[in-house]
Amino acid sequence: MSNKSFPHPVLDPTSSDYPNCGIQFRAGMVPSPIAYRFECQFDLGSETLQSAIDSGNARYAVQVDCRWTSFRRVYKSEKAAFEFELPENALRGSVFLSPYILAEQNFTLSSEEFNSLFKELSFPLRKSYVLAWDYPQEFYAEKTLDDLKNINAILQIVRSSKANGAVEYDLTQDKIVIWLPQDDFDSYSMLKSNPGYQTSLMCMLALPALACALADHLRPDREPSSLRWGRVLDRRIADLRLPIDSDKDPWDVAQKILDFPLSRALNSIKTYLHGLDT
Repeated sequence: MSNKSFPHPVLDPTSSDYPNCGIQFRAGMVPSPIAYRFECQFDLGSETLQSAIDSGNARYAVQVDCRWTSFRRVYKSEKAAFEFELPENALRGSVFLSPYILAEQNFTLSSEEFNSLFKELSFPLRKSYVLAWDYPQEFYAEKTLDDLKNINAILQIVRSSKANGAVEYDLTQDKIVIWLPQDDFDSYSMLKSNPGYQTSLMCMLALPALACALADHLRPDREPSSLRWGRVLDRRIADLRLPIDSDKDPWDVAQKILDFPLSRALNSIKTYLHGLDT
């Protein structure tokens, strides 16, 4: 956006068209089991644009873009602080909020706040023309397994005393403990904060751990679980209305509980690589 040219003065982070003015945008994302709520705040330092908003000629606007789900929508408000909510299934992965001030109708713009090159000029504007913008903000939307918590609610990844070898699981704790060999744990620690790898790591680590736990959890002779991970899985299975019996493949159940993580991992990698190319 910073390289885009407009046929009229626009307030942006460099303020070259409005040398003594400014605009700043802040936003926060509040997830719930069924929706994402975005709380937005504009700080506008321009009497000209504030007057355009107050008169109904312009509006604050936030464009939401999610490549993974192909979701794109613009939310407008006459108030500098506003919020909106999107259903949980509308977003996945990286979500960008791009802030603007947009013309709400056709009108003519002139101002003493313009750069001296434009001060004696008036500019006819059409509805939806950009009057101001700030840098977009990025959020990460991921499906949750247990209320507002992610898969870490029932999984714990721990560094093993072994330098290498097979991954081991401990099902006797409130969380399913995944013991990673030291070399693997160090690699995991390096990669886990990168959004491009998070879903892939979940597929590699959470899926086999969950399948291992379910193989024991679905036994017909088992006692009701007193452990947190067992209670969470029972609720998740009930929420998904999965037909469960002793013959059910635990790998099939684990994939459904995790919302088919292999497909999600592949899509996450494609989205991440696409972002590197743009």
